[in-house]
Amino acid sequence: MDKGDLDGAIADFNRALELDPKSVAGYVNRGLAKHDKGDLAGAIADYDRAIELDPKQAIAYGKSRFHQNRSRVISTGPSRT
Repeated sequence: MDKGDLDGAIADFNRALELDPKSVAGYVNRGLAKHDKGDLAGAIADYDRAIELDPKQAIAYGKSRFHQNRSRVISTGPSRT
């Protein structure tokens, strides 16, 4: 994704999701934009919504779990085992 206008991309995905609130691709792509912007919680929420709509969306599932784990590491610091 081009990182030039993430706010514009998110706004476009918001509008697309208003028109089609069951668009798995809309949630995944908005999640990618939120991730690129540094909004991991927002990205996870969008990936999780995509999974709710279509549980076979392995890409969304993988990204959601990746970011949840990443968020946990960022908030608690790296493990020193």
